[in-house]
Amino acid sequence: MHGAVPPGPPPRLCHDRQPGVRPAVKNVELKVEGNILTIRVDLSKEFGPSASGKTTIVASTEGNVAIPGHEAKVGLNVYRPRARGGE
Repeated sequence: MHGAVPPGPPPRLCHDRQPGVRPAVKNVELKVEGNILTIRVDLSKEFGPSASGKTTIVASTEGNVAIPGHEAKVGLNVYRPRARGGE
């Protein structure tokens, strides 16, 4: 058909990731031993305020990430309340 738009891939949702592209994670280490997933976070680190400004980001997977060798995924956010002025 003249002027018809060829079909393309379906639109991706904001939590979808491109195959083979690992999202950037902040201060999160995922380790799989057999069927046990261990998550390691350094609670002394900070990555600035959250989008709302109400909390300080300590660690994040920045969305859902695949666990290598498994169908499961993990999404993690670690945060603390932001200090108020004078505290």
